[in-house]
Amino acid sequence: MEQEERQGFVDRPLTAVFATVDRHGRPHAVPVWYLYRDGVFEVFTDRKSQKASNVRAT
Repeated sequence: MEQEERQGFVDRPLTAVFATVDRHGRPHAVPVWYLYRDGVFEVFTDRKSQKASNVRAT
């Protein structure tokens, strides 16, 4: 996949699987909507969600 093709793919809102591990090392994978803007992936979630908690712990 060429750079332009990759950019076109991630430029539109899509779903992805967001995977983290919890404090016990167990995997936690959930579907999320994401936005790719200015070279950064943005994923929005509730502060109290498991994925947010896992990310904060890293």
